[in-house]
Amino acid sequence: MLINSANRQKNEQILNLLIENNAIEHKAIVQERLRISKDLHDSVVNSVFALRFNVQQLQVEDQQMKQSLVNELSNLEATVRGISHSLVKNNIVNNGFEQLLSDLVERQINPHNTKFTLQIDKDLPLSDLSIQQKANIYHILQEALQNVNKHAQANKCEVSIKSYHDQILFKVSDNGKGIQKNQLYKGIGIQNMHERADHIEAELTISSVAGKYTQVSLIV
Repeated sequence: MLINSANRQKNEQILNLLIENNAIEHKAIVQERLRISKDLHDSVVNSVFALRFNVQQLQVEDQQMKQSLVNELSNLEATVRGISHSLVKNNIVNNGFEQLLSDLVERQINPHNTKFTLQIDKDLPLSDLSIQQKANIYHILQEALQNVNKHAQANKCEVSIKSYHDQILFKVSDNGKGIQKNQLYKGIGIQNMHERADHIEAELTISSVAGKYTQVSLIV
């Protein structure tokens, strides 16, 4: 038991470091995106605008050619401006934690050839979650997926992360053999999931119908 506890603590430390590293990398990426966006807007967009204005002032005989150049420059200006705005918009996406969860789901494999899928709503405030919250959420989802692999005998398992009022709902659903009611609160794995949820003041519910499905829901 002491060895298992030590290994568990070591694994949690590694995961925390990994999440912190992803957060640092994400921050650097965001800063670089904002810098590029600013450069595009301040230099390229303004230069194209000035060029388009100057072309419009030209006195030339071929007005059709002149208008064609103006239109091309207008399109170029709109394209660059769109890229600039897109880079700023991507600032709100927390790719680091999403990637960890995506990798977790993609790694799942079992003898029953369960098909695992992941759906994450856009613009979720995942970046607002603390390192502690992310680590515990990760472990809860990991345990839920391990239970699917070990016990469910399901042919599909859906992992979804969605907005739920002012909170975030993490859900793992499978169409396997389910869990008997008297087993829903037994087992170290399930107990650990509840303890982790309590630790971050999240709401964890596990519902199941024997022979039909099991669903794990975590509201943070």
